[in-house]
Amino acid sequence: MSTTPQPAPDGTPEVTPAASRARSRQVRDHLNRHRFELTRAAAAEHAARQFAPGGRLLTREHWIPEAPVPLERVRLRWQEPTPATPVDGRGPEPDATP
Repeated sequence: MSTTPQPAPDGTPEVTPAASRARSRQVRDHLNRHRFELTRAAAAEHAARQFAPGGRLLTREHWIPEAPVPLERVRLRWQEPTPATPVDGRGPEPDATP
Protein backbone atom coordinates (compact mmCIF):
# COMPACT_ATOMS: atom_id res chain seq x y z
CA MET A 1 0.00 0.00 0.00
CA SER A 2 1.35 3.41 -0.95
CA THR A 3 1.76 6.12 1.68
CA THR A 4 1.61 8.81 -1.01
CA PRO A 5 -1.76 10.57 -1.03
CA GLN A 6 -3.82 9.47 -3.98
CA PRO A 7 -6.20 11.82 -5.82
CA ALA A 8 -9.86 11.55 -4.90
CA PRO A 9 -12.29 10.40 -7.61
CA ASP A 10 -12.94 14.05 -8.53
CA GLY A 11 -9.21 14.61 -9.11
CA THR A 12 -8.49 16.67 -5.99
CA PRO A 13 -5.56 15.40 -3.93
CA GLU A 14 -6.39 13.65 -0.68
CA VAL A 15 -5.27 15.65 2.36
CA THR A 16 -3.43 13.64 4.98
CA PRO A 17 -3.34 14.59 8.67
CA ALA A 18 0.39 15.35 8.35
CA ALA A 19 -0.22 17.63 5.36
CA SER A 20 -3.07 19.35 7.19
CA ARG A 21 -0.84 19.97 10.23
CA ALA A 22 1.97 21.29 8.03
CA ARG A 23 -0.40 23.67 6.25
CA SER A 24 -1.83 24.84 9.57
CA ARG A 25 1.70 25.62 10.79
CA GLN A 26 2.48 27.53 7.58
CA VAL A 27 -0.65 29.66 7.97
CA ARG A 28 0.00 30.30 11.67
CA ASP A 29 3.63 31.26 10.96
CA HIS A 30 2.54 33.64 8.20
CA LEU A 31 -0.07 35.29 10.45
CA ASN A 32 2.46 35.67 13.26
CA ARG A 33 5.13 37.15 10.96
CA HIS A 34 2.66 39.67 9.53
CA ARG A 35 0.63 40.36 12.68
CA PHE A 36 1.33 44.10 12.81
CA GLU A 37 0.47 44.77 9.15
CA LEU A 38 -2.63 42.57 9.32
CA THR A 39 -3.84 44.32 12.48
CA ARG A 40 -3.32 47.73 10.88
CA ALA A 41 -5.18 46.66 7.72
CA ALA A 42 -8.08 45.22 9.73
CA ALA A 43 -8.33 48.37 11.85
CA ALA A 44 -8.41 50.51 8.71
CA GLU A 45 -11.61 48.70 7.70
CA HIS A 46 -13.49 50.12 10.69
CA ALA A 47 -14.66 53.65 11.45
CA ALA A 48 -13.09 55.39 14.46
CA ARG A 49 -16.47 55.35 16.25
CA GLN A 50 -16.32 51.54 16.30
CA PHE A 51 -13.35 51.60 18.68
CA ALA A 52 -13.51 52.10 22.43
CA PRO A 53 -12.06 55.50 23.41
CA GLY A 54 -8.33 55.51 24.01
CA GLY A 55 -7.54 52.25 22.29
CA ARG A 56 -7.98 49.91 19.39
CA LEU A 57 -10.63 47.69 20.98
CA LEU A 58 -13.57 47.15 18.63
CA THR A 59 -16.90 47.71 20.31
CA ARG A 60 -20.49 48.63 19.54
CA GLU A 61 -21.43 52.30 19.73
CA HIS A 62 -24.28 51.67 22.18
CA TRP A 63 -21.87 50.03 24.66
CA ILE A 64 -19.97 53.28 25.21
CA PRO A 65 -21.62 55.81 27.55
CA GLU A 66 -22.07 59.40 26.36
CA ALA A 67 -19.81 60.63 29.18
CA PRO A 68 -17.42 58.94 31.62
CA VAL A 69 -19.19 57.16 34.48
CA PRO A 70 -17.90 58.24 37.93
CA LEU A 71 -16.58 55.20 39.79
CA GLU A 72 -18.72 56.03 42.85
CA ARG A 73 -21.78 55.33 40.68
CA VAL A 74 -20.55 51.86 39.78
CA ARG A 75 -22.08 49.16 41.94
CA LEU A 76 -20.92 45.56 41.93
CA ARG A 77 -22.90 42.67 43.29
CA TRP A 78 -22.22 38.97 43.49
CA GLN A 79 -24.36 36.75 41.33
CA GLU A 80 -24.33 33.00 41.65
CA PRO A 81 -23.10 31.26 38.51
CA THR A 82 -25.84 30.32 36.09
CA PRO A 83 -25.78 26.99 34.31
CA ALA A 84 -24.25 27.08 30.85
CA THR A 85 -26.69 27.09 27.97
CA PRO A 86 -26.31 23.87 26.03
CA VAL A 87 -25.25 24.41 22.44
CA ASP A 88 -25.84 21.50 20.13
CA GLY A 89 -25.89 23.25 16.75
CA ARG A 90 -29.62 22.76 16.23
CA GLY A 91 -30.86 25.97 17.86
CA PRO A 92 -31.17 29.39 16.26
CA GLU A 93 -28.04 31.39 15.62
CA PRO A 94 -27.51 34.09 18.26
CA ASP A 95 -28.34 37.57 17.09
CA ALA A 96 -25.16 39.66 17.12
CA THR A 97 -26.80 42.84 15.88
CA PRO A 98 -27.38 45.84 18.16
